[in-house]
Amino acid sequence: MDPGSRPTAVRCDQDGNNGYTFICNMTELQPGTLYELRVISGNDEERSLGSIRTGSSGLRVLWSLSAGHVDWYNVTLEDVHSGMVRSNRVMGSAAPQSCFTSLVPGTLYNISVLAISGNKTAAPVHTIAVTAPSAVDGLQVASSSLDSLSVLWRPGPGRVENFKVLVTDQDGFLLRNITLTNTTTYTKLDGLQPGTPYRVTVVTNAAGLQSSIKKKLNVLSFSSVPAAVSDLIINNDGSSESLRASWTAPKGGVDFFTVTLWASGLTPEQRILAPNVTQLVFEGLTPGRRYQLSVNSSAGGLSSESRTEGRTVPDQVSTLSMSIDSSKLQLSWSPPRGDWEYYSVLLTDGPAVLFNRTVSKKSRELLVSIQSLGLVPGRLYSAEFAVHSGSLSNTAHCSSRLAPRPVQQLVLRHADETSLSVQWRQPVGRWDSFTVLLTDEDLATPDTQRILSGGSRECTFRGLASGRRYTVTVKTSSGTLSNSDSLTAWTTPAPVSGLQVFNLDSTDSLQAQWELASGDQDSYQVLLVRDSSVIKNKSVAGNISSISFQNLRPGAQYKVVVTTIRAGHTSRQTVAEGRTVPAAVTDVRVSNNGRTDFLTVSWNQAAGEVDSYLVTLSDRDRTLHSLAVSKFNPGCIFNSLVSGRLYNISITSCSGRYRNHTFIQERTREQFFSESEFWVFSSMQVLILSGF
Repeated sequence: MDPGSRPTAVRCDQDGNNGYTFICNMTELQPGTLYELRVISGNDEERSLGSIRTGSSGLRVLWSLSAGHVDWYNVTLEDVHSGMVRSNRVMGSAAPQSCFTSLVPGTLYNISVLAISGNKTAAPVHTIAVTAPSAVDGLQVASSSLDSLSVLWRPGPGRVENFKVLVTDQDGFLLRNITLTNTTTYTKLDGLQPGTPYRVTVVTNAAGLQSSIKKKLNVLSFSSVPAAVSDLIINNDGSSESLRASWTAPKGGVDFFTVTLWASGLTPEQRILAPNVTQLVFEGLTPGRRYQLSVNSSAGGLSSESRTEGRTVPDQVSTLSMSIDSSKLQLSWSPPRGDWEYYSVLLTDGPAVLFNRTVSKKSRELLVSIQSLGLVPGRLYSAEFAVHSGSLSNTAHCSSRLAPRPVQQLVLRHADETSLSVQWRQPVGRWDSFTVLLTDEDLATPDTQRILSGGSRECTFRGLASGRRYTVTVKTSSGTLSNSDSLTAWTTPAPVSGLQVFNLDSTDSLQAQWELASGDQDSYQVLLVRDSSVIKNKSVAGNISSISFQNLRPGAQYKVVVTTIRAGHTSRQTVAEGRTVPAAVTDVRVSNNGRTDFLTVSWNQAAGEVDSYLVTLSDRDRTLHSLAVSKFNPGCIFNSLVSGRLYNISITSCSGRYRNHTFIQERTREQFFSESEFWVFSSMQVLILSGF
């Protein structure tokens, strides 16, 4: 039993080869502990040699006193292997124990105790004992790889039958039990989990041929080197200011990860992470900078490192712009933040690449002659401006156009009182659409705008003011750029309406009246035409709507032609006809020629123009005769009249629908009157005086 612990009883079985030998198996002992062994007979429980306490280099023999008187006890120790014998004499009155020192560790000894009294000796009591084998020296454990441990030792003094190497985990569970020869001082433990703490015990075994096995052991706790993380990746995820590190945790145990990020000339940034963390994001980094990353797996004071490197995406240039004029293409920009190495510029026309150039880091603008590029007016060109840092780049885009050309041969196609139409030839190059602007130059009214497709070649504006000046601008548009051509045009002045010609019962004058023309007008030209000849040509202000013509020919047919004038432009003519009243006949002569039923009438032709004459004979209010007389035969005869009666005679000058009358009275001769007659003529009345 172990002093200080409770006794443990173990049954010992007789060895079949030797009836005097018993084997006792005692388990669950603590290495390096001194135990006291007491042997009690199973038959009579007589005490014999009771206890042997062993050490690595000594034995202490204890026994029970013999019955009766004993002078002394002779204790003999024999080395089974070498035959060396050592004896001790112990007085009978002394304590029943004897110690042997300087023994060989791991050696089997035969022990006998002989009781002597006088010249008498009792039968000796025998037992065997083994000195504890010595522990190995200089035990060392090292990680030879991620999943193996190397164990190295030196044998201790004394005898050794074999070595056992025991490997247990943190919970004491036995993982390996390896028996090695007594000449082995090194072994390698494979197939372990990286980074896992292990307890390595080296046990020295030594025993006699017939003795129980004794053990002397040496114990060392050690951890294998943790495996490095795998699949270590550092990714910028398209960011200019952050990096994301990710990895796969190693097999085996890891106490923690140490993640370190650094760049040249900067203080490293370090994070300690739990073993279940497999990614980490670093923020607030510099665009375009190259960073180094290490991840250390730590376990039991040991560590393994994985390294990689990554780079943040370089920043884009700022205020990037492109302009194109008639001579050059200009790109300008402001430098990006952070680190970069150079720029590259790719100019494209759709899928076609016009140029691809590398630009120095120090540059702030790029000028290219458009003659070398063959740019087309109005076409959109795109520039890809890349900032390069390592294998990474960040591209900004911009676009611009060479201004489109204006339309060609812009002309006025048609103009009337209320509309204007222009046409043109399409320009050289490309364009998206045409914008046609109509501007009222006189009144500065808002522009009228038409947006036409790129295939259009003409445009018409309707509902315009007559006689007005307009500017028509045709703008060629391509993207946000445009170019234009323009012309000035007038709508035709509007003609007057409601033109009427009045004679106002006058034989020598006419008056023309009209409604003012719509729109704008400066003046009116008024022509008086007779027989296709212009008799008079007058101009009146634009706000005048009437005019009179004097000293005209009586009964004549005239045409009045009115034309609106605006800035030298003339309207359609408005024509109306008019006629002066015909002149009355003169020098009317009436005679009965001495007859009682007869009257003859004649006159001088009326001044001016006459279509015919109408002569009417009436008796009081009753018309008796109405004769149409040719203008070439100014006279007529009335027969079958009543003698002595007074008749009214009307001679009318006819010209068109106008009339002018001359009246006269005449009496037929009465039958009883003499032939003598007195005639009085006047232009309006004829008095006939007859003698009685």
